[in-house]
Amino acid sequence: MTRLRFLALPAVLAFAAAAAACSNNSTTTPTPTTPTTFTEVFSGTITVNGAASHAFIAQGSGTVSLALTALTPDAANPIGIALGTWTGAACQVVIANDKAVQGSTVAGAVGSSGSLCARAYDVGNVVAGTPVSYEFTVTHP
Repeated sequence: MTRLRFLALPAVLAFAAAAAACSNNSTTTPTPTTPTTFTEVFSGTITVNGAASHAFIAQGSGTVSLALTALTPDAANPIGIALGTWTGAACQVVIANDKAVQGSTVAGAVGSSGSLCARAYDVGNVVAGTPVSYEFTVTHP
C-alpha cells in the first residue's frame, strides 16, 4: 500500500501544477473603440450687418469642424464663419474665419462635452437688398 501512495503522490502533484497553470489570471488587452462623431447641417440667410448662430451639443472631447458647403448668390463673395461656445443666449466666438468662401473650414478642439455653436456673419460684403444664403456642415464628438 505504501508503494501505491508513493506512485500516486507524483501524479497528484503533476495534476495540481497543471491546474494552477490553467488558472483564470490571464491579462486581456482592451480593444480600442472609435469615438462617435456627429454631423449636423445648418443653413440660413444673412443680410447687411447680419449674423446667425446655430447651437449644438458636443457629447465629449475631440475635434470640431465647420465646413462652408454652399454660399449664394456668389460662392466667391466672403462671409464670416465661426465656432464658439453657446452661452444660452449668444455664440461666444472662439475661432473664426472672416474671409470664408464656399469650401472654407474652421476647426478646433473641445476638451469635454458642452454647448457649442456655429455662426455665419456679414463682414461687409453683403449688399443691401441681396441677402446671402449659406449652408455649413459641422462635425463634432
